[in-house]
Amino acid sequence: MQVRDVMTEATITETPTDKLRTAAERMWREQTGSLLITIDVYTVPPDMPLHVAAREMAARWIRHLPVVENGQLLGVISMRDVTGVFGALGAGDSEIDIEHEFDQLVRKRRLARIERADQA
Repeated sequence: MQVRDVMTEATITETPTDKLRTAAERMWREQTGSLLITIDVYTVPPDMPLHVAAREMAARWIRHLPVVENGQLLGVISMRDVTGVFGALGAGDSEIDIEHEFDQLVRKRRLARIERADQA
């Protein structure tokens, strides 16, 4: 399983020059717990194995990890995404393709929220 399999493909971003209040209002409006703002952040490629990304997140105390390919932001993987997948894995099953209705619902709601913001 790779990072691309569980990342949220669309993201809400802010620029470093935006005011904190503006960012906080957008987070509230979009019901999200994070925004990408800074330039110098640790990123991972979409083809990184998920367990490697999870180890990096744990070692670096990162809860949201930008997924970048060829300098282009593709999405974000969160600690919640990682724990949800690993929690769904059965004991001893390391390469299982898991897709639950709940996962699909969460992903659809996130994308809908993000798409609404793009139209605003």
